[in-house]
Amino acid sequence: MAKPDPLTPTRRRRFQDYCTDRGWRNENDSWKTGEIGVAIGKPTSKASDLLNATGTFGATIARDIEAALDLPPGYFDFEIDWPFSLIDQKRYWALSPEARGAAQQKMMDAIIEQETRIRVNVKFK
Repeated sequence: MAKPDPLTPTRRRRFQDYCTDRGWRNENDSWKTGEIGVAIGKPTSKASDLLNATGTFGATIARDIEAALDLPPGYFDFEIDWPFSLIDQKRYWALSPEARGAAQQKMMDAIIEQETRIRVNVKFK
């Protein structure tokens, strides 16, 4: 018998959070597995297994789902805190992959600009 994947609980929790954030839960707190299955390109039964702790959540299925949802590889593998207090995480992830890339590029440009200012100020003081 295969060893259980130690990241299964983290992946499941992150996937559940992602689905909840997208409104894929019914008023009675059950999952909208049909919608989720279509979004991830898997049968409804597989979506249900992944959400309800009846199956393993290995790296292969995690990468497949991340790709289907336009998420970066490894998105489901780590518990992370959202570092941006002024940017709504749900609104960010609702953007198209292209728009998320443009936003990331603007953030990187701002970081580089700040780093340059710090180096210049330190050099000439």
